[in-house]
Amino acid sequence: MARPWWGRVWIIQEVLKSRNSEFRCGEATTSIDDFVALEEVRREHARQVPGLRQIRSYPLNNILSAWTLNRRDANSDACPLFDWLSITHQFAFTQPRDRFYALRDLATPGARRAIAAEYDAARLSDALLNVQVAVHVLTAEQRTLLPLQTSWRKRTRGLPSWCPDWYTPQEGYVAFVFHAPAVEALTREDGTTLPPEPPRLAFQACGPRHTRAIVAFEPRAGSSLTNETAGRCCLRVDGWHFDEIEARKAFPAIDLSKETTPQLQADGRAARRRALYKKCAAWRRVVERRIEGDQPNPYGSPDALQAAFWRTLIADRDEDWNGPPPDEFGDGLDRFLDSKGEDVQGSMAFLVPAVSRLARRAFVVTKRGYLGLAPVGCRVGDLVCVLTGGAVPFILRREKALHRGGGKGEGGSVGSTVQYHKWVGESFVHGIMRGEWVSELEKKQKLRSEMMTFEVT
Repeated sequence: MARPWWGRVWIIQEVLKSRNSEFRCGEATTSIDDFVALEEVRREHARQVPGLRQIRSYPLNNILSAWTLNRRDANSDACPLFDWLSITHQFAFTQPRDRFYALRDLATPGARRAIAAEYDAARLSDALLNVQVAVHVLTAEQRTLLPLQTSWRKRTRGLPSWCPDWYTPQEGYVAFVFHAPAVEALTREDGTTLPPEPPRLAFQACGPRHTRAIVAFEPRAGSSLTNETAGRCCLRVDGWHFDEIEARKAFPAIDLSKETTPQLQADGRAARRRALYKKCAAWRRVVERRIEGDQPNPYGSPDALQAAFWRTLIADRDEDWNGPPPDEFGDGLDRFLDSKGEDVQGSMAFLVPAVSRLARRAFVVTKRGYLGLAPVGCRVGDLVCVLTGGAVPFILRREKALHRGGGKGEGGSVGSTVQYHKWVGESFVHGIMRGEWVSELEKKQKLRSEMMTFEVT
């Protein structure tokens, strides 16, 4: 499994579409079923058996871990393209557009019609292909707004800020728009059966009645989009302006690619522990100063604000995205800070999710006193918005305001001024992740009056 051959994106189609897959290495031969069984053992016992925790997970493990479901979806023409993109981001490709072409035949017929297999960049640029895929996912598949982080150092040239760049690997970054895949029923050795689990979202900031994104595009997505206009494609999405970022402090970047030996890995863990201690201690002082200065506290009491702090650092979920976690997790943070970062074993339940969720992010405080995590590229003054179809709040940045219209029939004789925004990325804001803000607007009968259309370029 460690060989590059098994990490190619095309291997997904080869394995799932084959009627009887066999693995051969020299003269040894085994069936795919043996590897599926081995992956089930690894997943079920990895946390109980220390030795199994050291077994590295390879890209193909993501396919084997839900083998029955993935094989059914690959041969049913019913699985949305976005689901395949979500579980295959670790696979490698020689041509970037193979990221889509290797998966389109596993997805719905609509995805195959929307995404033409074209390798001539003069006819179909990488930017246009990414935009076409994003438009298809947001409209035809009617998915929640995409999890995207736009502050990567490298990004496909010519993409609008709202468009995901599926070419760029998101190593070391875990999206808050966590869409847990369905889990098939599992029969244990003792004969008991664990029931299947349906797909679920970790959060629902937009509330239960607004899970479908209300979007439009300008220029109109379709035949009018060309290589030249793809980068200017504007996303129009309805939602609500909730708050603005008042303060931010970023978590330091961590480059896991340099940890190539056991010693470097040990040094890396120690460096992450020191960095986590320094940042968490500094962030806690920010919270304490807010309490001492009698600043806005939407959580009510000082104790509630302290609880909101540690829950924010782990996105109010445990390592497996279950939650909210019990108060003992907060005790783990206290032990870690009181020991100046030395008490790791007594704080592990808190530290494991914290390290992954703070990567490439900044701790933020909004003007109304809410605590949150936002993309590392966010700035003071950026908007915190709850959007239709948004499982989490999103960060937008005001850009230029342009004059549009001007003639009769175009909004009057003087036209109108349109405020454009840049998409910064998704966020976690403790206190509004379950639709509390939308529910409050509904109670005040302000849901429609407060709704606005954001134009994102």
